Amino acid sequence: MAVHGPPPGRGGTEDLAIPRQLTRNSLRASQAREQFVTDLVAGMSVEEKVGQLTGAVLGPAGEGVALPGPTAPGVVVVGPRPLAAMTSDVAEAQEQIAAMGRLPIPALAVAFHDPTDLPAFPLALARAATWDTDLAAALAGAAADTLASAGVHATACPSVAPAVERAAWADIAGSLGSDPVLAAELAQAHVQGLQGAAVRFASGTVAAIVPDVGGSAGQAVKGVDNAWSRRSLRTTVLAAGEAAVRAGAAIVLPAAVANDGIPLHADSWLLQQLMRDEWGFTGVVMATADEVLALAERYMVAETADAALALAIESGVQVILAPAGDDDIPRRMLRLLAEGSLASWLVDAAVVSVVSLKLAVGLFDAPTPRAPSRREAREALAVRAAAGSTVLLTDPRGVLPLSGPEEILVTSAGSTVEAVGIRALVNALSTRHTGGARAVDAAEAGLQQDAAVVVLVDDPEGAEAVIGRLVATGRPCVALVSGGDPRGLGPIVATTAAVMLCWQPVNGHPETLADILLGAVEPGGRLPVAITGDAGRVVFPLGHGHGYTDVEYSNLRISADRSVGPADLVVQCRVTNKGDRRGKEVVQVHVHDEVASIVPPTTRLAAFTAVDLEPGRSMTVTLRIPAARLAVWNRAMRQVVEPGTFTVLVGRSALDLRLRGTVAVESVADLTAAGIDGS
Repeated sequence: MAVHGPPPGRGGTEDLAIPRQLTRNSLRASQAREQFVTDLVAGMSVEEKVGQLTGAVLGPAGEGVALPGPTAPGVVVVGPRPLAAMTSDVAEAQEQIAAMGRLPIPALAVAFHDPTDLPAFPLALARAATWDTDLAAALAGAAADTLASAGVHATACPSVAPAVERAAWADIAGSLGSDPVLAAELAQAHVQGLQGAAVRFASGTVAAIVPDVGGSAGQAVKGVDNAWSRRSLRTTVLAAGEAAVRAGAAIVLPAAVANDGIPLHADSWLLQQLMRDEWGFTGVVMATADEVLALAERYMVAETADAALALAIESGVQVILAPAGDDDIPRRMLRLLAEGSLASWLVDAAVVSVVSLKLAVGLFDAPTPRAPSRREAREALAVRAAAGSTVLLTDPRGVLPLSGPEEILVTSAGSTVEAVGIRALVNALSTRHTGGARAVDAAEAGLQQDAAVVVLVDDPEGAEAVIGRLVATGRPCVALVSGGDPRGLGPIVATTAAVMLCWQPVNGHPETLADILLGAVEPGGRLPVAITGDAGRVVFPLGHGHGYTDVEYSNLRISADRSVGPADLVVQCRVTNKGDRRGKEVVQVHVHDEVASIVPPTTRLAAFTAVDLEPGRSMTVTLRIPAARLAVWNRAMRQVVEPGTFTVLVGRSALDLRLRGTVAVESVADLTAAGIDGS
């Protein structure tokens, strides 16, 4: 296997903040940082170096804080505990590590969850449904403030593994959707929200951890392997991970899978050539002990556990996490070094990356107390995300928003009223609606003449029959889908009831849902995945979703901007709110390469933006399409924008495209608009 030597001039320190005690150094800033790291690593014993490359995972209730073993771990992972307990865990672990180690190197404290005593933010797919990068960054920033106040230095972004149609819904729900452009934009925003967009790092920064790089939803979670080709990896699977890394993400977790026969924890092409040499990654690659040992136990690309450990480190894995008190990995690593089976320079290079990251996030600075984000601010963000992610899938009879003096009956299909927690929604509706609201069972709802809201959880059997009977009475009927897999909603949609997807349990944000149902707030979400029915037929496409107003598209303009590098494609159009309500519109640009040297990709999303429009107002929307989004990986696996004709389509979803134009591409640097017919 080809193993990279130490990369010249890259110690991972060129973008690091200078500790206060180093600002008096007469050397230039970058030299001072590199010298600090070099001197520190040079003074470490072998045991201390190995310690920096191992991590201890504390139990969910804080058990396992005692950290015995031959080395002091360089990383501790804390569970989703209340903020005060999480703070105590971090402090106790740091004290024990300081007592064990000769050098004063604090552990990097990592959390993969927010504290449990704070308002919960929506799941990853619901965040993607907002199509709002500013909101994604704000949610990440609020999480960073809170975790930093507990002494946490790094936390995970949503999974960058793209959703695929065949994956289980539980797997897709943790992703940022199926589209590489949407997921990439949101992943970049999340990283910048955690680490800050103005500077890559600053003292006290919470470093971004990017999970599941190189996998797809379901594949990464379940350990299913795929024969993803390099072209598929480049164009689809790696898009969000690449965007996160290029945004400055500090830590990467490879997916626990194999692509085209190569387990990712032994994939030097991905972990070194691609991430470090091409994307410019200077951070740390982490993995669990189970994932590393699977190279021998599952994949059989290594004969022994020792060989699996050496192979992973040679391929680019740097820090290995195991339960607190499990000293198997450091003992094996020490043995491999003593035997000469693991190159010491590889260990030194990995330690430089780890220490550089610790320097970046301020672990060598005097501690500065950091206040958690205010609970009120987090709640406001959570409400904004709940409204912005709720998707009105269909309303063929125009029953929303609910109005009139009639009482609103709230029921459930397939579960008891108490089981789905709808009483909070009833209370919220009662305080807002002049006719009040009442929780009833499905049979009682069928005897009344009032509007009905039916809450669905986990696609209950027979729900379409219940809703169909209500619709047949002629009354307004809304199916509120709060969980389960919406890909099975075809029978519900066929009833002609209004169908709204809110992702979270209805008692999570009952006031927001009540406001949406009554029209005080608009459902701002758009689908981040396509919903398909029988035989793979698309029921609702990517980007689908309705508001409470009508937006008209006109005046398409396409031009090229050659001011910097390869020409961006600039697409402009005019959107007009033709209704009498303020509304949100997610303007989407899709492109299609008519002929290419490889089988042309299908029509694909190239750019998007969300705008708010007052009644009767118009706005000119400008979207920039980087040249790379018109490119293909050709037969020689070079990314090129090939000469030819592209169709440019602008509209509300992948199927609701209102404007159409063409652009003739003469070369990478020459985009010439032609044949535009977007009136």
